[in-house]
Amino acid sequence: MPVLVEDIMTRQVISVNPFNTVMETLKVAKENRIRHIPIVEESTLKGVVSDRDLRSVSPSVLVEEDMNLLEKTLVKEIMITNVITIHPLDTVEEAARLLYIHKIGCLPVVTGGDQMMGIITDGDVLASYVEMMGILEQGSVIQLDIPDRPGTLAKVLEIITEHGVNIISIFMPPKGKDNKANSREIIIRLQTIDPSKIIADIKELGFLVIWPELWGGAK
Repeated sequence: MPVLVEDIMTRQVISVNPFNTVMETLKVAKENRIRHIPIVEESTLKGVVSDRDLRSVSPSVLVEEDMNLLEKTLVKEIMITNVITIHPLDTVEEAARLLYIHKIGCLPVVTGGDQMMGIITDGDVLASYVEMMGILEQGSVIQLDIPDRPGTLAKVLEIITEHGVNIISIFMPPKGKDNKANSREIIIRLQTIDPSKIIADIKELGFLVIWPELWGGAK
């Protein structure tokens, strides 16, 4: 089952309402050490301000006139209203896609009518991928180039099973322009610190081991 946004989102969202001042919003951001603040009115998302938005209106020199301006300007006057959002039942992959293509740092999580349910940040997504890929587990990685035909991956997995080694994760990158049409790259994270015997047997099948290239002897 895929990891959903609701599984990793922050539910207790720190927010302000549109009629808070910029000064009040700055204070909330600094006190809570957050980079994005949703603007919410009666549980409905109205907009978002980022630390960049707040810095752009902060005074460079703390003179009285500038401070008065921040205390009088309402946050609704500087907030972003065309907010990119996500649903709690969307996948983490969809969240990563939206963050990447829009070059943003957070996604408010909303349901119908823009009802605020939570927030997910680029840091949340990164942490989720680290856990899904088992990167924190002790082990080793092998990177292979194998024929792109049915049954090839099964042969590799059979070799790993014969050596009694558990697989932490398997990743198959999408084909790029430089990839050969009849082959496929695959990255396998193994629960062993010495995959040399596994690599040697994989090479015996005639498959290319890209990494680690010196293990198991040259072929």
